[in-house]
Amino acid sequence: MPGAALRWLGLPLPDQLATAEALLVVLGTRIAVGALPTRALSRWVSRAMRANGGRSAEPPPVVARVTQAVRRASLRVPGATCLVQALAGWLMLERRHVPARIDVGVQKQADELRAHAWLVVAQRIVLGGEDARARYVTLGSHGSTGRQ
Repeated sequence: MPGAALRWLGLPLPDQLATAEALLVVLGTRIAVGALPTRALSRWVSRAMRANGGRSAEPPPVVARVTQAVRRASLRVPGATCLVQALAGWLMLERRHVPARIDVGVQKQADELRAHAWLVVAQRIVLGGEDARARYVTLGSHGSTGRQ
């Protein structure tokens, strides 16, 4: 842990603040995912999935800071799954008025169905693996609300 603290102190101040915020948001999201009734969690995720993923060709520069902060924080929060990370990133970007959405997909491996969530900004996957669309079949038409 001392090494992580030293690395954090070595970051520029905006990155330190974003990482501290991300730690709180990822932890809160992880607790919410574990504690909320399924119906409430479903409404929350559905809202994030319907959100506009943005039309612009390039994600705004703040997106890189937010997604990197979420990745750093997720290393410190047990159970910070892809859904927790995508929700935390979406919350942080929404607070900054950056249009984003969460996509959820599935893939079949042997006799098992695996699910994955990723965060999309400006039609680009910014959190959850750039190859997620190639590896997973996106469920439904999440995010296509006519605003994209």
